[in-house]
Amino acid sequence: MVVPVEGARHQWKTLPLATGWAILGVVKNLGIREARLRWPNDLMVKDMKLAGLLSEQFREGVAVVGVGINVFNSPKLLIHELMQATTRLSDHINPAPSLDELTGMILKSIKNMHQHMKKYGFSAMLDEINAAWNMPRQVELTLDNGIQRGAFLGITGEGDLIVKNDSGRTYSYSPLQVKRFREV
Repeated sequence: MVVPVEGARHQWKTLPLATGWAILGVVKNLGIREARLRWPNDLMVKDMKLAGLLSEQFREGVAVVGVGINVFNSPKLLIHELMQATTRLSDHINPAPSLDELTGMILKSIKNMHQHMKKYGFSAMLDEINAAWNMPRQVELTLDNGIQRGAFLGITGEGDLIVKNDSGRTYSYSPLQVKRFREV
């Protein structure tokens, strides 16, 4: 999808998180109640990956958002290591919507999210997005200066990750600081 992102670039750095939230809404409306987000750009059903998304701003004023959802395909049949790591829409609802129907639902949801962000900003949806993580979850972050473990508490209004370590200290990390994010 090509999404207009008028204004300052920093206003739209949370677009991938908002897009994940919009797609999560579609999946939940289809009846998959156990669906959740995994920071920064995955959609999960319990502990299995259903979808991933990427967002890039190649030129000023426009972002490209790519969404990959396992609907009828079975990546776990091609790559054995994915057996316990991936799922597909058709495993959870029968019948699953056609690709055209699903695309229409997703485009409508992203359009609504985009209008909401333009009018109210990302912070207006922050509480709902933080509720979509199914927290707390224990995580391990690989950073430039080592490993940080703790409880994932959600995200800030800028999209930074909030983690509380075992000693009770709370830290926030920008997506650029985190080399690897893993739920443990």
